Amino acid sequence: MMISFACFQSRQSSWDLVALVGIGILGIFMRRFDWSRPAFLIGFVLASQSEVYTYQALQVLNFRFSESLSTGLAYVFTPITITLFFITVVSIFLGIKHVKNIKGTDGNSFQWDKVPAVIFTLAITFFLLVFFIDSMLIDQMTDKIFPAIVTGIGLFTSVLLLIQMRIRPADNIIYRDLESHGDDAKAPEGLWFTLGWLVALLILNALFGFIIALVLFFALYLRRRIDASWTKISILTISGIVFICFLASSLNREFPPGLLQYYFDLPWPLSGL
Repeated sequence: MMISFACFQSRQSSWDLVALVGIGILGIFMRRFDWSRPAFLIGFVLASQSEVYTYQALQVLNFRFSESLSTGLAYVFTPITITLFFITVVSIFLGIKHVKNIKGTDGNSFQWDKVPAVIFTLAITFFLLVFFIDSMLIDQMTDKIFPAIVTGIGLFTSVLLLIQMRIRPADNIIYRDLESHGDDAKAPEGLWFTLGWLVALLILNALFGFIIALVLFFALYLRRRIDASWTKISILTISGIVFICFLASSLNREFPPGLLQYYFDLPWPLSGL
């Protein structure tokens, strides 16, 4: 409820919820093949700020080098720049070493199915290739350099990963698949089924609007997942709806509309935008 409501406030569009489902699908695959979700989230949050500051740094750098080569080099190789670069390299090295120590040789006695991990890596590589080409088509050098560097590094490392997958045996943890061998494989309901609930909320919202969708979602979810009594379902549903309406009213926010709102003039909070 909270994630969907907060996501919609990004651009006040129901497509924000579609993006939420898309990222949820990516997150499930990343969890399945043991890719770092925190790293993805940090990059997702910091991307816009990093691009802005990269652009600003390039503007200053062009100005300094236009004065003279020594002035430009002095700007690049300042003590704080060298220190930050050293800290970055050490952090990456220690991070890789720490991950290797955590994983160790866990799973090396298990013969993984190579195909799922390879397909996922190929999909990521193709995605990075498409956006690297797209970034290189940008006319302004200052605008293209950040997306080109990010996607270029990602593309290079993905290709290296594919090469390792080509030469390493099936017992290597590079093919780790937690849905076939691990805690997720033992779960009573898989990650895809859990994502299905989010997709169901998206469909209900597209048809009936956010508040009505939440009422139906609460009732179905609580009944199906925890087999709650209808009394408990009613109390929790009413409490959730009251809370989300109070939050929207306090923040002066609206709810995503559905198909129903285009045909009927409903009172708030059923009206949506």
